[in-house]
Amino acid sequence: MLLVAILMMSTVRYPSSKKVDMQTQTRVRTFVLVLVVIGLVILYKEATLLCICLGYIFYGLIRHWRRSRGQGRPATAQEKL
Repeated sequence: MLLVAILMMSTVRYPSSKKVDMQTQTRVRTFVLVLVVIGLVILYKEATLLCICLGYIFYGLIRHWRRSRGQGRPATAQEKL
């Protein structure tokens, strides 16, 4: 709970799913993964929902860490093109 409280006051940005609608195309692998997750939620409600919530929290933290770490280094000649 302390981690969630700290994240509420932080500048860590999480991705938004506002652009996803019924017309959005998806890969078969992603669709199958979503179906598997739904199946796991039905079979193991508490454990699966906990894993999904923790996964989302740590995904945002890792994404923020990787982006901030990548901005600190100078660009090479290939990256400038």
